Amino acid sequence: STAGDGLNFSKSTFNQAAVYVNSNSTEEQKKTRSDKTPNSCKNKWSNLKTTYTNVVCIKNGSGLTWSDKDGAGILPESQHVWEDLVKAHPAISPFHNKGFIHFSKIKSM
Repeated sequence: STAGDGLNFSKSTFNQAAVYVNSNSTEEQKKTRSDKTPNSCKNKWSNLKTTYTNVVCIKNGSGLTWSDKDGAGILPESQHVWEDLVKAHPAISPFHNKGFIHFSKIKSM
């Protein structure tokens, strides 16, 4: 991996990512979206990294269970714990019962 401390990548990595994505797009993808730029790849990575950090918050600090497929798996008996956690960390709200399939890959970096 070329990620340094804090999962940060160099400008050249984002340049390479844009070239890779654009050269490996299907014909259908090329019809429905514009080419990726190094900046769009950097922004996508930033969003993924933020999501990863939010999921770490759930996994490490909540006492709730976690599934990369199903998220926090909130049941009626844990709803109050979830509500308190969301008040403190509003960005985790989407993971009530929705997972983050990229978690393990990012963690391994």
